[in-house]
Amino acid sequence: MNLLDFQKVIQQETDYIVETEKELGLEVDKFPNRVAHLDKENVLVFGPQRSGRTRLALAIHSQSNRGFLCIDDAVEWALSGAAPKLFDNDFLDRIRSQITEKEALWESDAAAKTAAEQMIQYPDLIEQSVPRLSATGPPSDPPAPQPCYDLEAEDVLKIVEKRLSLCDFNTGFVCCGFAGCLKYLPVKKVLDVLFGLKQRLAIFFTEPAPKPEKMTDFFADIDYEALAAEEAAAAAAESGTPADGI
Repeated sequence: MNLLDFQKVIQQETDYIVETEKELGLEVDKFPNRVAHLDKENVLVFGPQRSGRTRLALAIHSQSNRGFLCIDDAVEWALSGAAPKLFDNDFLDRIRSQITEKEALWESDAAAKTAAEQMIQYPDLIEQSVPRLSATGPPSDPPAPQPCYDLEAEDVLKIVEKRLSLCDFNTGFVCCGFAGCLKYLPVKKVLDVLFGLKQRLAIFFTEPAPKPEKMTDFFADIDYEALAAEEAAAAAAESGTPADGI
């Protein structure tokens, strides 16, 4: 391919991106600060529940205007046909076929479905898997495990690259944990995709604050009768009236 043909391909790709942005209702003027592809620094915020992970991700988003990346949403966006000019039909049909085949296999083979569910080796990475306190008291049970489609990392990388080329990711992305990334890829492949973008990736680990000392333990050593006697004596001394029992 000579230089002129290469420039035509780049221009066509740019035109497709602009057209897709219009079809999606993205207003380019709201995302003016476009950073060059190789200069972008993306952010992965990782940590358990109640560690400030989401708050940190929101702060990064609001300060830098980085878009929130959810790999599951990006795959479903591509498969929905929302950006027909950015993807080859054969490419999307192949992925749809893989998904359909695996769903049919899971319906007929329980062992295969269980194996797909166990591909998520670290269930605590999934936000919804952490039991939460219900309003009535005891923790609620986590939802049933979901099988992973285990698509090819190269295919998902291509989809993510196209999604990140739109204007709402002009300054990069922030990925808040793995909760929205494990439907189509196991953890290792998610990392392969994130590092396969060939952009800088800053990783922040958040930890929950240490649990405070139990109030019951603190108050257990207090002698309330002695405190009451001392307060009565102090009040009597101020008023000049003897306290009871003195």
